[in-house]
Amino acid sequence: MKNNSAFRAAVLLLVASAIGVGALLYNKHLNLVAAREHRAYEAWLYERQEKCAAEGLLWAEEYRREEQSAAYEFRLAEWDPPQFHYSIARETCLARTRSVDFRDDLVTYEHMRVTDILSNRPVLESIVRLVPDPAGPGAPPKEEPSDVVRTVTENLSRAEFTKQANALMKR
Repeated sequence: MKNNSAFRAAVLLLVASAIGVGALLYNKHLNLVAAREHRAYEAWLYERQEKCAAEGLLWAEEYRREEQSAAYEFRLAEWDPPQFHYSIARETCLARTRSVDFRDDLVTYEHMRVTDILSNRPVLESIVRLVPDPAGPGAPPKEEPSDVVRTVTENLSRAEFTKQANALMKR
């Protein structure tokens, strides 16, 4: 009887060990599968970002050319380099642009925009008029809504645009 219970204990120990080894190997397999899927996702996302940047540069050149056509013909406009981001949430490429139009010594217009370049539609926009503060030289300019250009979307203040654009360009 004693040999029989020792034999049973050995068999149970062997079965438990086999189950433990099997579970360990299965978990390692799952970890490998998850790592492979994660690498594939990262590669896909990197490819989307690269494609977005390449298409974005072409789009930005055309956009700047259009914006600087008749409307900017006799004015000095400065452009920041565009920023591009592939938005997973929106499944599209976004371009963030900013231009400053110096109309005269007193008035400056700032146009900031985030555009879905696949549909060529603005997502966020801010066009403001910056006028000298009557407080005197050295004071930051006052911000007013644009009196010249209409926006397609809601015309946001510079601060609100920056807040929303920063969040949008991270998703």
